[in-house]
Amino acid sequence: MVAGRNFWTCGGNYEGEKVSSDDEAIELMNDSPYGLTASIWTTSKSLDAFEYIAFNLDTGTVLLNK
Repeated sequence: MVAGRNFWTCGGNYEGEKVSSDDEAIELMNDSPYGLTASIWTTSKSLDAFEYIAFNLDTGTVLLNK
């Protein structure tokens, strides 16, 4: 799993960090003064993990790329 955080850009970007759990990803993603949009990328057929992460993020929009 990879989580990005603590930066502001306009335009295309990617910043990632390997994490060991959904909870660690949520903690890192919420540790940012920004939080306009989050993107979750998964190969899982289940939406359970996406919903858990999405509902625990402090952000305005969450996108799913499956």
